[in-house]
Amino acid sequence: MTRIFVSYTFRDQGVDGDQLAFANSYLSLFGNVFVDHLSPSSRWHPQLRIFWQLIRCHLLVIIDSRMVYRSPWVMLELLIARLTLTPVIRIPASLLEAGHNNAMHRSREAGRFQMDNHSSRPGDC
Repeated sequence: MTRIFVSYTFRDQGVDGDQLAFANSYLSLFGNVFVDHLSPSSRWHPQLRIFWQLIRCHLLVIIDSRMVYRSPWVMLELLIARLTLTPVIRIPASLLEAGHNNAMHRSREAGRFQMDNHSSRPGDC
């Protein structure tokens, strides 16, 4: 099954726990999803667990908020994805807001998300 890693930042308050829960639920249609904020704690050191999930993923999904590319963690996750040739898809945080969930489903039906300046289809990995 496809492993999906979700990258995001709370720095700009552009993403909250409800949005991450919706993204997790939606992306679970396509594979096993790892969202650090929603994952149960483990005996592993938190950063080791994140890196382990990241290097094993088949797809990196960036929740695209205003400050996401100013987050050192997001930039590191993006670098690792590029080094491991992992496809990257960006989903605007605004599509995950309450009341905009229908837009997310319409995007799924249209089959288009932004992928490193290329069109992609969800589930293609």
